[in-house]
Amino acid sequence: MYEYKCELDRVVDGDTVHLYHNNETYKVRLIEIDAPERNQPFGIDSTDYLKSLLREGRVNIEISGTD
Repeated sequence: MYEYKCELDRVVDGDTVHLYHNNETYKVRLIEIDAPERNQPFGIDSTDYLKSLLREGRVNIEISGTD
């Protein structure tokens, strides 16, 4: 298990974000979250809600696996 302090680049949808760490951008999927895609019903609402949760722009992440 790895832990990192990252800066938010952008929220892709309700369960995916892009984060900066050590001058690289990483695509991060939130585990056990099944949010609609942006083009599905409530997709924009889901994305906007995740943006509101991450509004400070800095996050600590714990990586449990990779694709």
